[in-house]
Amino acid sequence: MEGSTPKESVKIGERAKGITGQNVDDCTYNENNTTNENNAVNIYNIYGGGEPGRFTPASGSSAELSSIVVPPHLPYLVDRSDQEEQLSEGVRTFLKSESHQTFLCIISGDDTECHEAFVDRIWEQVLPSFPQLHSCEKRTITPDWPRTSKQPHALRDNLTQKLSQQIWDHSEASLEEIHDHFRQYAWVLLRFYLPTDDDRSKVAELLDPMLQFWQRDWPGHGQSQGPYFFVSLCIKYRTSLYRVQPLNLWNWFRNWRLLRARKKVKRQTERYLAKLQRQPAGHPLGAPAAAAGAKGLSLAVLPPLEMVKQSCAEAWARGREVERYLKEHSQRRGSPQRFDTNQLIHQIQEFYGDWQRKHAKERIPMKDLAMELSKALQRQLSPR
Repeated sequence: MEGSTPKESVKIGERAKGITGQNVDDCTYNENNTTNENNAVNIYNIYGGGEPGRFTPASGSSAELSSIVVPPHLPYLVDRSDQEEQLSEGVRTFLKSESHQTFLCIISGDDTECHEAFVDRIWEQVLPSFPQLHSCEKRTITPDWPRTSKQPHALRDNLTQKLSQQIWDHSEASLEEIHDHFRQYAWVLLRFYLPTDDDRSKVAELLDPMLQFWQRDWPGHGQSQGPYFFVSLCIKYRTSLYRVQPLNLWNWFRNWRLLRARKKVKRQTERYLAKLQRQPAGHPLGAPAAAAGAKGLSLAVLPPLEMVKQSCAEAWARGREVERYLKEHSQRRGSPQRFDTNQLIHQIQEFYGDWQRKHAKERIPMKDLAMELSKALQRQLSPR
């Protein structure tokens, strides 16, 4: 709004200046060119959730381990190569288009797969790897999911208020004023997280109005100048159940009904996304999924985020980013100690074996795996 002072841009540390790939064991490991020590914080303080370590106890005292700082992005670079490859293909096609449209990607998966960390990876690595977006002024915001209604303009009005509140701390700006404000940036990333707390919700009723908004209502379609808009819609499938006492037949039945309802929501969502996925990534979304008069929307429905297999975790341990971090940490401490990657891989093999014995599953959720990878790095660096 004219005369208003926008809030300071929310910027995540620009630790990545580029991105390359190294194929190992059918997994693609992605690396940064630099690691900014100032942006490194203890992994236990970010991407909340998870339980204390389940696997091999750490060697060394807890004080020694807590003093070893692991960059927050590092454990989350494992796997996700399929999603990153499809996203890059879609963005490449999108950037070749003559008009500045909106690129929207849908990211789905269980709530244990750390959607936030993957969106950070997109923000810090994938998008800046393109020349048009490298070293440019950018902005990211995370509005709440807008309320839906049968009224045609309800979502537009509610989303406009939420965007205005994020920028100016009031909800009186118009959609055109919001779009004009973003012109000072080269590109903008907007993050949305689909609410899945209601196990009876139908994803089509939530996503259809949002897609129509970015196709029909968002200003700037067809313009040859202006910022690139990237919109990430994250869908988290709830997996946790109630932990109630006493464990009786009624509580078991309630959890069974809840699990069945959540599986139904997941199946409905996957069918809906399968229809959208038939559209080639990065190309304008066609009329069947849009309201009449839609101006076009570039869409990419990424493969679901899944649990990580052991070969991908081992490929991460052999990657150059981990090697660089271990070497830089040693140099900062003035230690001549050389680190053996085989020891790190051995730790990975151990906690995958423990996980298989305890859960009868060969893959590990990203939430649990990232915690263990961070602790494995701390063990590797702890004084012996």
